[in-house]
Amino acid sequence: MVDFWTNTLSVMNGRGLDQDRLADLAGISKNTLAGWIAKNRIPRADEAFRLAEILETSVEFLLTGTEKERPRKAQLIADFLEKQIQDRKTFMKTLMDAE
Repeated sequence: MVDFWTNTLSVMNGRGLDQDRLADLAGISKNTLAGWIAKNRIPRADEAFRLAEILETSVEFLLTGTEKERPRKAQLIADFLEKQIQDRKTFMKTLMDAE
């Protein structure tokens, strides 16, 4: 049995997010999210990817509770890209604060 919502709720709790906030961030109604959870319905792929992105995890983890270890080169690339994203966010915030 897939524990998508058990895994999702666990990550949400770890990130300090409640269902209302996750629904807002995902651009879905609170009732939709609550219905998915109550009916143990796995969302469409694009919705699952969006939830995983918000929760800073993978769809694989939400579905299985585990993740395959990335090959070293892929991990280095992912780490580099994450650093670039964070640097751009910091830069944009600095620009916005200067205005």
